[in-house]
Amino acid sequence: MIVQRLTAALASALFLAAPALAEEACPADRAVYTLKDQPAVTAGFAPAHHFASMASDLYFFVTTSQATYWFTMTVSNGYSNLYLLPVSDPYAPEAEPDGPGAVGNEDTIDLALYIMSLDWDVALDPPNKGEPAPARLFVPELGPTLWYAASSLRTEKSLTRDAIDRAVFLYSECLSEPRKLAFP
Repeated sequence: MIVQRLTAALASALFLAAPALAEEACPADRAVYTLKDQPAVTAGFAPAHHFASMASDLYFFVTTSQATYWFTMTVSNGYSNLYLLPVSDPYAPEAEPDGPGAVGNEDTIDLALYIMSLDWDVALDPPNKGEPAPARLFVPELGPTLWYAASSLRTEKSLTRDAIDRAVFLYSECLSEPRKLAFP
């Protein structure tokens, strides 16, 4: 009984320690995140040649079995949230030299992004190239938006519905090399 408890405690400690070490060692632009209980859905930050937005030099992206969704990040003035703004693919040839175009319209749902530490503390600002990778990411309205209005997040409008859980993205690995720089 004592051995089982010690084994369980050790396994739990190792599970919790792995993201903590990664949070300190892996730069945000090399981190890979997987959706809790849906590992085929991944997310990450892609570096831009210059700033992707006023808030960060990184793009945020989510890849499902059907598509990749791209976003810039913005921070409101005052006591507010960090938000995602849908954009076209920043690696596409038409994104050079000015960057990707905006996607969506005034009906696009505000997608708040909660960037959290291992202790569930919420960051006020998005990361930049070379800064430590957060342990967790949460976009509460992403699942419902992809279910009801996936085409509002892409330039390709044929995709009308994409199903993902409403869950937290967990840090899962650090890429051995940086991702390619996106435009602009």
